[in-house]
Amino acid sequence: MTAPRTRNRVPFSFAVAAVVAGVLARVVEAGKSVWLDELHTMQLARQAGVGDLIELIRHDVHAPLFYIALMPWGSGSVESLRWIPLVTGLLAIPFLVDLLRQWGFGRAALMALAATLLLAPFQIRYGVELRPYAWLQVFAVIALWAGLGKRGSERIRMAVFAGAVACGLYVHYLMAVPVVALGAARLLSRPRGVLSLQRLMLAGGTGVLLFLPWIFTSESWLLHDPSRFFRNEHATPGASVESAPATPSVLPQLLQGAPRVLTPSLRGLGGLGFGLVAAGWAVMLLFLVRAGRDLLRGRRLPGERGLLAILSTGFLGFVLTAVASVEVWKRLPVQYFATVAWVWAVLVAVLIEGSPKARRRTTMLLLLGALGLMAAGQVAGRPREDLRGAVNLAREWGAGDDVHYTALMRQPGHYDPIEVWKLLAPKVRAVPPADIPPDDGRGVVLVTRKVDPRRFGVSKAVLRRITAGRTLARFVWLDDAVGVFLYLPGGDDTR
Repeated sequence: MTAPRTRNRVPFSFAVAAVVAGVLARVVEAGKSVWLDELHTMQLARQAGVGDLIELIRHDVHAPLFYIALMPWGSGSVESLRWIPLVTGLLAIPFLVDLLRQWGFGRAALMALAATLLLAPFQIRYGVELRPYAWLQVFAVIALWAGLGKRGSERIRMAVFAGAVACGLYVHYLMAVPVVALGAARLLSRPRGVLSLQRLMLAGGTGVLLFLPWIFTSESWLLHDPSRFFRNEHATPGASVESAPATPSVLPQLLQGAPRVLTPSLRGLGGLGFGLVAAGWAVMLLFLVRAGRDLLRGRRLPGERGLLAILSTGFLGFVLTAVASVEVWKRLPVQYFATVAWVWAVLVAVLIEGSPKARRRTTMLLLLGALGLMAAGQVAGRPREDLRGAVNLAREWGAGDDVHYTALMRQPGHYDPIEVWKLLAPKVRAVPPADIPPDDGRGVVLVTRKVDPRRFGVSKAVLRRITAGRTLARFVWLDDAVGVFLYLPGGDDTR
């Protein structure tokens, strides 16, 4: 009688394989080329002191905690510092696993939850990126654990919730999204054993009070002009001014955003990466159909009220983030979904828990196959922005004395316009775009985000001065965001 039960049981080796594959995928991903925002992180981390960092970050729209934590290692490279989010970002897994264990989920479902957090391309990409999003997810999950968990005394859970809210806000202001979503979810569901809504509000309010010193001393605009958070984030002095794009419809953006919270890139990964992720989605659809059909057959889930509150928090947070993105940015900056990206893992755990034990092993194999293909596609794909490749290519073309180097990047004006060269090629003579003279018999190498310098990152007047008397001899497109232009002196067209 025990043989069928043993044969259908999901083996522990599945979890071991997921852990090994997830860590290995992150290590490989951490070796990819950096992108511009990570160089901004390095500029902040290399400040002489905390006061200098705070003074610089006051011109930005980010909170300081993550960057202060990097300062002891600021002399290293971006790649060497990626171990910090890689290791610390994994802390979200035990908290979320323990939360679902408290609500009665079994071993197979918890293994599926952990495997999704380890192997999902979103988790791999933002789990190693030298930006605060891995920490943002960790504090959001800790707040969820404290707000909807049943283990431990209420005082401890209140203290943990207040600390997670405060630390999360000091990491990124979008920590407010899961806090609001959790409060709204508690109005929809009242599971037993969790913090009452009054205690939750008291603890959350305490966390916000701990954040007030930063608001009053460095970010008072959050009180009297909060729209600056959105309005100035991409401002670049000297950039050409374009008409604001029309606000897209929210529903299509929501439908588009749901899969991107699992796989943020597809076409941008290139041929091999695209093919592997697409194959992963094909297998994932098989998993969703099989597991969804089993769930609809009526298997009762454990801790339904607690589960409803957890899922409601994730869905409400997703909708809040999507609506704000559409209304303000006219697009979906997928990294801002770090506060709710865990909801995919919870959904997967629900589907595994709801499947019959006799079919669970095969269902789990489908899930691991899908996640494995997706993870392989993420690490095999192109980097987000191949700045290292762009710099190397520009150095190769401009090795002679007759070429000026410049980084032509769309970025906030308080950042150094040639920081990409200082960090990736410190011995190269770099010239900011605005300082390049008209044709003086020398060529110019331009590295530009969004490929076309006439539309992004530089005014038309500056571009006319740069290109006057020079011939565009060569252009190379590196990825969806970066291109390199080589302008030679007039008459030296080598096309």
